[in-house]
Amino acid sequence: MVFFLPRASTEDQNIDDRLIYETLFKHFKRHKVEISSAIRKPFPFFECLRDLLLLTEGMVLCAAHWSWAE
Repeated sequence: MVFFLPRASTEDQNIDDRLIYETLFKHFKRHKVEISSAIRKPFPFFECLRDLLLLTEGMVLCAAHWSWAE
């Protein structure tokens, strides 16, 4: 006897993912000043985001250029 488990459709998964990202985006947008104030040294933070593939190497280098210019 074969049993098939119900699976969420791709469309349902995309809706769930979008809701999660929208919720996170709203949270970070609402608290962006507090978040930016809490980051004392930007490079460990940027490097972590790069390691998670959320930033490219070019973005990290660009951020380094601008912080060194100050």
